[in-house]
Amino acid sequence: NLNNQPLPTGQNQAGFADAGSKMLPDGRVLVMPVYPAYANYSTLIFDPSSDTWSSELSSANENEGCLVNLADDSILSIDYNATTSERYIPLSNSWVNDTNVPVQMYSSVGNEIGASFLLPNKSAFFLGGSGHTAIYTPSPLGGTNYGNWVAGPDIPGGLVAADAPAAM
Repeated sequence: NLNNQPLPTGQNQAGFADAGSKMLPDGRVLVMPVYPAYANYSTLIFDPSSDTWSSELSSANENEGCLVNLADDSILSIDYNATTSERYIPLSNSWVNDTNVPVQMYSSVGNEIGASFLLPNKSAFFLGGSGHTAIYTPSPLGGTNYGNWVAGPDIPGGLVAADAPAAM
């Protein structure tokens, strides 16, 4: 494992579990592992050309998060069990804080969230484990400029999307 850090007893010894991942524009892969959790790391990056792993610190715990690739090649995530959001900027190889989400998206049991999608209009739609949805519109200036979040319609019938997969 990364930096030979021991895994706690009973923790997944075989590999990642519940890990979100996205392909970066240069072919590397950004991974947000839940297990095995590495001390002080919130995301890992795999480089298939060199067969190596590196770590990228986020300002928040990205555990259980869901990711969406935005049109400007940044990757958006809602921070774990919070209403803060961040974007990974591949050009600077760093996470930047973005604006707050107007509704709680994580479920109250298990702190789960649903899927996210890049929409044809370049906004992102997030399904919440709480039953809420949220829509993110990136800044037209791109880069590290803040986007804008608005609450979307609640999922009908009191249903939720806790840890739920989806396809577009």
